Amino acid sequence: MGNKKQKQSKKKPSLRAENLIPPDPDDSLPLHMGFDLSTQSLSCSIITPSSLVYQKSVRFSDLTDSDRDRDRDIVNLTPVSSSTTVPCLPPGGSIATQDTTLFLRAYDSLLSSVKADSTSWPTSTTLDSLTSFSASGQQHGTVYWSKSASKSTWSSTFSSLSPSNFSTLSSSIWMDSSTTAELDALTSGDFGFTVQEVTGSYPTKRFTGLQVAKVRRVGHCGRRSTSAEAAACASCGSGKSVIEDTAKVELISAFATNLMSDCVILDHPVADYSDGSGMNLLDVNDPKKGYDTRIVKLLDNVSCPSPSSSSSGINYNGNSKSRSIAELMSPPPVISSTLVGSSINDLFASSLGISSPKRRSVIIGTGDNPSTIAGVNLTRVGSDIIISLGTSDTLMGVCRTLPEKYDSKVGHFFVNPCSTDEENLNYFAMICFSNGGRTRERLCNEHCGGSDWKKFDSLLGVSDDPITPTSGVSSLAGNNSKLSINIDVEETVPIIESTGTYKMSLDGTLADEFDDDDKEKWTAEEEIRAAVQGRIMSMRINAFKMGLLDSNSENETEKRRIIVVGGGSNSKGINQIIADVFAGEVLVSKVKSPDEQLSGSDLLVEGNGVNTASLGVACRAMHGHTARERKSGKEKSYSDVCGTLIDSTLECVATCDPSAVLAYDNMVDKFSTFELEIVAQSGQRVLENSKKRKHTVVEIAEMKRSLGALVATVKGGGGGSGSSEKHPEYTLQVKDKRTLVETTVNSRFKAFRELRRVVHRKGLKIEAKFPPTFAKSKLGVSLTEAQLEQRCTELNDWVAELVGKLGEIEDAGVVEAVGELFDLEGMETRARVASTAGKKIEKLVLAKLEEKTEMEKETKKEKEKGNFPTPATKPEGVVLEVTNEGGCCIIF
Repeated sequence: MGNKKQKQSKKKPSLRAENLIPPDPDDSLPLHMGFDLSTQSLSCSIITPSSLVYQKSVRFSDLTDSDRDRDRDIVNLTPVSSSTTVPCLPPGGSIATQDTTLFLRAYDSLLSSVKADSTSWPTSTTLDSLTSFSASGQQHGTVYWSKSASKSTWSSTFSSLSPSNFSTLSSSIWMDSSTTAELDALTSGDFGFTVQEVTGSYPTKRFTGLQVAKVRRVGHCGRRSTSAEAAACASCGSGKSVIEDTAKVELISAFATNLMSDCVILDHPVADYSDGSGMNLLDVNDPKKGYDTRIVKLLDNVSCPSPSSSSSGINYNGNSKSRSIAELMSPPPVISSTLVGSSINDLFASSLGISSPKRRSVIIGTGDNPSTIAGVNLTRVGSDIIISLGTSDTLMGVCRTLPEKYDSKVGHFFVNPCSTDEENLNYFAMICFSNGGRTRERLCNEHCGGSDWKKFDSLLGVSDDPITPTSGVSSLAGNNSKLSINIDVEETVPIIESTGTYKMSLDGTLADEFDDDDKEKWTAEEEIRAAVQGRIMSMRINAFKMGLLDSNSENETEKRRIIVVGGGSNSKGINQIIADVFAGEVLVSKVKSPDEQLSGSDLLVEGNGVNTASLGVACRAMHGHTARERKSGKEKSYSDVCGTLIDSTLECVATCDPSAVLAYDNMVDKFSTFELEIVAQSGQRVLENSKKRKHTVVEIAEMKRSLGALVATVKGGGGGSGSSEKHPEYTLQVKDKRTLVETTVNSRFKAFRELRRVVHRKGLKIEAKFPPTFAKSKLGVSLTEAQLEQRCTELNDWVAELVGKLGEIEDAGVVEAVGELFDLEGMETRARVASTAGKKIEKLVLAKLEEKTEMEKETKKEKEKGNFPTPATKPEGVVLEVTNEGGCCIIF
């Protein structure tokens, strides 16, 4: 990469919309186009002022050259560990990037397809009719422009821009969680709550400010490689920093409109207010202020831990040689209706087949979630919400103001992309629930013979009645006072760490079991209804807490609209439950009529639904283009311009039943109390009540102190396939009893259960009987020391037997689950160790048992003296516990 600087304009043009109004093309039917650059695909939508007429998408997996799993190749995911990443990244989390070149190739492919399709369009509707453009991108992700980047050199294809226009081709994305050091800096003391009050979100690892600060500190994404770019850390090692050649860092949404606009690269804003709200930097209370200087200073001053400090110790002397993250990400975010440049650039015009690039508007891009808000016209404050039913469930809604006080760390507030009055902005809130589609899929597999979703619906109460198929769903509201909270993975809203199925009879009695193996009390119908109704009730409760269900809504005379998207929106039963719980009507994307579509549109293919994000972007482009009316004082709201069009893409599929609404209303308080109790039982907070609490899992664990376990840390490990694997070396260490107990009984037990579920779901069989005393564990129970010792011995024996069988299993899903349980370093290492686990662990167990007698004697002497050996280094890798009873528990 050279040092040639981009030629700057003598006078930077104002980016205010009213100062950059290109005249309309001469076509009689204006078209508007929006692009959505997501994690897996690039999509576009084309609209007229009244209708969606075209939609097209290209998947990244279709553009990869690899013969391996293409869906996995589109994201580069690397767990943070000493073998795969630079040592100055504290352990925990993963580095997640995508190749910027993949984005560019997707633009070439999609624009070529649209251009080819347009040759069959009617003469009254051509690509020359396009008057405005905008884009959205996966939130939090970034692209790094180089100092030699210049649109004056662009020609031929977008793929040809790589690599000279970028200082690195590794674009950090929202899946990255390798910013532990930066997170520690922002959450030190109580400053995390200050960050939340300023930016609308508690410090979050994936947010842009932390990502850029990490790259600035380390010099690259943090992944080890043989290249000079990522061989070592640039701050504490000899590595080269990509920041040295970086002109600016831009959010992916802004990068997408920079590719279209003729705006000088350095003059293009880094984001709009809405996507900029996901940076943990922007003052969302008054976005015109830009970045909060206190947060910027803290992130600038994070440097690598010194060799003598602990793995989590962070120094705050910063890197004075590197530019501030505020300087790297400039110009700062702007209002969402801002026009960038004076038109589209020559490369974009020629790639799309537009005869002249002039007289076209480009509106600043925004994030994919904000675009979804725009795509369903979610503008009614305190009333309408959108629910996305995917692998995880997401709920979003518009709120009038930011909270006066944040009661918890969960949830995020963003500037509304449809709010274009800078002096009177409103906001939307987003809540992400970790347990969504994966729970519904598990229940469908367990009770419906696999993926029989029609049977799943019937168990919810859906009938074949052509007139009222969901009346049975409403009549079963409340499920005979039985609801549940299913935690298949750690839940984020509310924070529940202990996995399991938490059941409650809302007549006031708590079902004691929380392992989902105990099914004799509830039927299959009750299990499924309890899980779905419980999830939707939790959504309602947490949405209300965030101000999304304001009782003083602006539209009290109108019924609440709940727009449901994602795979779950195909379920009649789920839609009806949502309508009843939220007391409104459920709308979903309507399948477009073929005669409304231009030739080549993906919506002509049966089964394809509306891409809400790209539709929202096209509508934002159209709304921004109408800003010319501001000159005459006739500003139109987003709903005025786009409401009719968007309504034509939605249809009502469920309306609330008054009796069901009343039934759910009567349960809200009890269910809310139940949810809080589960949070308390998972160790997140202690409920304040006058009752004498039973022993919690942690309290039970503390009783284990009398066992006096010995811990051996196993270091090293064998090589890959075909290598002569040496027996791992180990050193004797006695760990603090409390830490050991909590790790063994609390943290790892849920991982054992998850592994067991994965194995059973795949129809595999492991001859290692799970301890009967643990199969129906209680939420709270008092145990004698004898009972506790018995359970620990059984658990240890089961784990030893289970691990001995793992080497016989080749299934990739089980190998992945084993890797998660063992917490090993790197995907390659996980797979290798899992495949040899039986032999390796068997050797370790036998070796430790042979030495057990001698070690017990030595430890007994140390105990009598009141001393415990202090480990020279922090234990890492595989930990083997040998109990007094001779059992062995692998604590990887």
